[in-house]
Amino acid sequence: MRMMMKSLFVGALFPLAAVVAPGAADAAPCINTTLNNWLASTNPTFSCTVGDKTFSNFSYNQGGFNVPASAVGVGPAITPDPGIGFNAAWFNITSTPLDATLSFTVTEATASIHDAELLMGGPTGAAQDVESFLTSPGGTSVGTPITVGTLAGQMLTNSEIFTPNQSTLFVIDNLTAFAGTPAAPSGFSVLDKQFSQTPPIPEPASLALLGISLLGMGLYRRRFRK
Repeated sequence: MRMMMKSLFVGALFPLAAVVAPGAADAAPCINTTLNNWLASTNPTFSCTVGDKTFSNFSYNQGGFNVPASAVGVGPAITPDPGIGFNAAWFNITSTPLDATLSFTVTEATASIHDAELLMGGPTGAAQDVESFLTSPGGTSVGTPITVGTLAGQMLTNSEIFTPNQSTLFVIDNLTAFAGTPAAPSGFSVLDKQFSQTPPIPEPASLALLGISLLGMGLYRRRFRK
């Protein structure tokens, strides 16, 4: 009897698992490392996963910063949503603004990327990050670019909601540290990019199978009581 009850319970859960997580990605989970290990220019087939999101096609141009890819830390960001975190000493002690660019692709199998959130950490002086979204490299724009920074009227977190939800986004970040001095540098040290999802609606067939499983559990429990 316990085996029968267990089988019914597994039958109730399996349809939900098949709908919520349809297929596992081939990529390995993202780990903490440095950005040079993820760059498409040196590792064109690289991809890794955070939760149900797959990240790939990383590129980086240090611009005027003395911060090569080997000095940029990367790793999974999982609170509260799946994403990627970057950390480096993007600071400026000169009288001329310094710029750099970051880009990557994020993919979600169920086409349910609902919004993107961008956070800047460790800011000092005047700095900003403008994040844009495309359907693919060189593709069409999706949503509206979001900006975070320390300039007047800017906050250190911002987000954009996508309508409709997206399955793939090519994300481009334009990083700027405005004029600073050795005594008062401008810049930041952390960028956190997260992507939330809208839970998919179970298919009718899966709902029907779930209903049958739950009905079986109910009938068995009623019979057992009698």
